[in-house]
Amino acid sequence: MTERQAVWAQAASLFDELAERTADERERIMARRTIPEPVRRWLDELLEAHDADRSMIIDRRVDDLARGLAGTGGTPGLEEMSGQQFGPWRARRMVGRGGMGVVLEGERADGRFDMRVAIKVLAPEAVGATAQALIEQEVRTLAGLEHPGIARLVDGGVRDDGVAWLAMEFVEGEPLDAWCDGHRPSLDMRLDLFRQVAEAVSHCHRALVAHGDIKPANVLVDEHGRARLLDFGIASRMADSAKDPGAGSAGRWCSPGYASPERLGGQAPSIPDDVFALGALLFRLLNGRGIRSAPEQTRLLSGREQVEAGDAAARSSKSGDADLDAVVDRALAPDPDERYRSVEALLDDLDRWSQGFPVIARRGGAAYRFGRWIGRHRSLATAGLLAAVALLSGTGLALWQADKARQAAELAERNAQSAQAAQARAESVNRFLLDLFEAEIPDLPPDRMPTTRQLVDRGIERARHPASGSPELRADLLLTLAGILIARKQLDEADGLIAEARGLVDFETHPELAIRLAMLDVDRNRERNRFEDMESSLERATALLERHDPQAIERLEMQRDLGRLYMRREQLDRAEAVLTEVQHAARQRDDADDLQLRLAGDLAVVAGRNGRPERAVERFEEVLRLKRAQSEPSPLSLATTLVNLAGLHARLGDYTRAEERYREVLALLEPFEDLPQGTRATSLTGLADLRRWQGRFDEAETLIVQSAEEWRRVLDLESVDEDFFIHYYLAELYGDAQRFKGAEERIETAIERMSTGQEAPPGRIAEARADLARYRCEAGRREAARQPLEQAREVLEAGESVSLAEAEAACADEPRGAGISQALIERARSGRGDLSRVARLELARAEQLAAGDPAAARGLVETSLARLDAVGAVADHPLLVRARALREKLRQDGG
Repeated sequence: MTERQAVWAQAASLFDELAERTADERERIMARRTIPEPVRRWLDELLEAHDADRSMIIDRRVDDLARGLAGTGGTPGLEEMSGQQFGPWRARRMVGRGGMGVVLEGERADGRFDMRVAIKVLAPEAVGATAQALIEQEVRTLAGLEHPGIARLVDGGVRDDGVAWLAMEFVEGEPLDAWCDGHRPSLDMRLDLFRQVAEAVSHCHRALVAHGDIKPANVLVDEHGRARLLDFGIASRMADSAKDPGAGSAGRWCSPGYASPERLGGQAPSIPDDVFALGALLFRLLNGRGIRSAPEQTRLLSGREQVEAGDAAARSSKSGDADLDAVVDRALAPDPDERYRSVEALLDDLDRWSQGFPVIARRGGAAYRFGRWIGRHRSLATAGLLAAVALLSGTGLALWQADKARQAAELAERNAQSAQAAQARAESVNRFLLDLFEAEIPDLPPDRMPTTRQLVDRGIERARHPASGSPELRADLLLTLAGILIARKQLDEADGLIAEARGLVDFETHPELAIRLAMLDVDRNRERNRFEDMESSLERATALLERHDPQAIERLEMQRDLGRLYMRREQLDRAEAVLTEVQHAARQRDDADDLQLRLAGDLAVVAGRNGRPERAVERFEEVLRLKRAQSEPSPLSLATTLVNLAGLHARLGDYTRAEERYREVLALLEPFEDLPQGTRATSLTGLADLRRWQGRFDEAETLIVQSAEEWRRVLDLESVDEDFFIHYYLAELYGDAQRFKGAEERIETAIERMSTGQEAPPGRIAEARADLARYRCEAGRREAARQPLEQAREVLEAGESVSLAEAEAACADEPRGAGISQALIERARSGRGDLSRVARLELARAEQLAAGDPAAARGLVETSLARLDAVGAVADHPLLVRARALREKLRQDGG
């Protein structure tokens, strides 16, 4: 037994001995014992939670307690994970800790895009070697769970040091119970939150995933009152699979305040277990307390109390509404067979309650059903009573009223039958899923959870069999299974299942299936890069949603996907029209804040790529406003928008504003100095450009070196010399400073890096070779420039490439400006906007025009001088000296 295990064993033993004793008796007993400090610390916390019935304390610490009591050892080193890298993600700070490991706030490490994630680091000893082998397969499955109520799992893996990790969407919010205690929401609001959670769980079940650890701490409520489900039981499933089933360890990897009796007894997570946990969650929302007290939970954890089948049922819900209590009690039934057969069935019964229909859970008689009808139709019931009275006096109006009341009653009955049919279908789906989880799979030990592939294969086999249900149900199941296969990149097999579903039903008469099919077609075509077909699928999905479910947020998401598809195909005007329309619609909704932010960014990119930097600035300013309006805006997210704005300001010639934005980015990132940031590196490069354009070359070189070091950290390189970045930008700097030998050496190294390990596009390499030829010609080495110039010509198109035009001008006989057209100057101005390059082209063109069109030449010279003056160029800047000399020559030639 390890030292850590010994601590837990002693703490559990002492708690068992002291829990039911008085405070004085405890002190006397502990005074006679030698209790190590770690044991005493945990013992005091257990006893305090036990005495005060502080269930929330137990719930927060359950992972630590469970792991310790199970003897799985400690998690050394996990607390020091801040700053470390997990795949392409880098941790910033620890935000939580549990028995399975720690949770860290993280971000994308390579700077390719900005995304906040929660990185759950799983301790190697808690996960086990067998589970590590399954993690990538499980991650692929869970990453496909797309639902607005689910915090999406985006990545995961196992590092070389054996540490398993999961990266999930970062959610800002409060745990469900704390949010309710602080906001005191109405009953309707509590039930709405519960529905959001239950619908997310139902979505998981349809994807053949059981959550396994539903509790308030795993539901966060954001500032808009939306619930997000997180922390799936993947760790629990892996831990359970790695343990000895005889030890009953499975139950210890769940929360005793919300887990079902069978789960606490050692069974693996299942759909009935999730239904029970949802019932316990609803109990907490309605009654303000949990189904088990803190003393009961601590006794369960220490092994002093066995799980009784009826422990939860013995405390029926007392919310003040008999029907709601009946719903809760059925979900909490000790026997899984007596619970709701599915989450859909539970939600359906809640809907029946809210609409005034009899709830299935109560099983009331005729008087109960009549009372519920009266509650639904008070006005109609009153009208019926008045009609009967009026009938005695022979009033025709009374007969008409009585007939309307009868029709309303018949309609209500038909609605009830429809609801029962929906419940029957939901129970059929749940029975199908339960059969998959409960089925015996050859060569799979009974204590092991099946893999997703095994469940899918079993599901396909059963969905094909007529005994599984109606054709509609089987088609529904086949589409669900096809969606899982698409998410796992098994497209041909998914095609086959979709074809089978088409053969079972006429989709034109089942709009809900037609919508799902259209959305699956979008995913299939996206995965295959069939963008023409993807466009047709998006249009069909959008049209179906418009016709049958126009308020669905998915309709706007489909339209945004269509706009982004046009962006990808360089149909920028068309993309802007679609995205603008979606943005207008999103602004009319209360549930589209995230969508609005993404759309604003899309439209800013469109404007920038469409040659409208002013419009791009306006739209990025809108993105910035939306981000700053958030309750706790992410500094990293703000930095991404600001660095985009800074680049646009520089491109537009607003150099002062550009520098302010770059400085703001660096200030925002100061607290994250230990974490490499692509936005920081980009800001340093932007400031280096400004200093280079000003002719402050030493300062520019310092900033380039700093930026290169930051990119080294981002890319996890051994040395800045490994990357072409520092060589390419220093070559540019030395060329502007007319240090052509140094520029030649640096660009040669950059070409070598781009041609080997980093595999830059051929066009980029050719541009660098053109620059090499220019530096050699500027240094008077025209013969040495011949080969790189020819290599550049083989790839680049004459008249289109600014680099090639500059090289040919530098290497040509007089006049130097031959080949520099006004079109090339405009291309340079609208491209990267490099001031030095633009000024060089303008002056070369002016030199070419000096003899034939001196007025045009003077215009170009004055434009260059104004540009250099705006950036604050120093007096001895080579380009400024050249421009002034040319202006004087033109003045003298003009008399």
